Amino acid sequence: IDAEMQKKIKKNVDIAVLEDVLTSNVFGFMSMLNHMLLRVLGTAKSINKKNSVLTDVIGEASLHYKSFELWKSFDNQNESTAKLRDEPDVYFELDNGKRIIVEVKFWSNESGENQLADYALLCDHLVYLTQTFQQKKVTKDHANISNLYLLDWKEFEKNLGDIEKEV
Repeated sequence: IDAEMQKKIKKNVDIAVLEDVLTSNVFGFMSMLNHMLLRVLGTAKSINKKNSVLTDVIGEASLHYKSFELWKSFDNQNESTAKLRDEPDVYFELDNGKRIIVEVKFWSNESGENQLADYALLCDHLVYLTQTFQQKKVTKDHANISNLYLLDWKEFEKNLGDIEKEV
């Protein structure tokens, strides 16, 4: 529903292959269960700090009321690119003021060579949710992004399953 409302669904395109629909379905639902959202994302691994996961830096914080947005638009005109704005897939703030962005990819790569670097400037912690095979390249190409965390879809699914077992 969120993808449709934000005009992310193009005409004559199979919606089953659109990452924005996947983002809308998964994160639109999870925004209503914010305690689950942080637990699922909590195992995202830092690309710079060995054995550090997102939970280590956010601690017991919780989602700030009404801060969750899909495709929040940021003005981000800069010298490195010709673009005028950024639109990360998921943005939210924690009750401790920390800002988190989640960029969701399933089969595709970054939208541009500076996408993750630009998004990292907009938040305190950037989670890149992607397939396992893409993570080695991301780690190599973006080792300089100190607030970047990687989470693959298999781990994401496992985390959801672990929560389901507790319910």
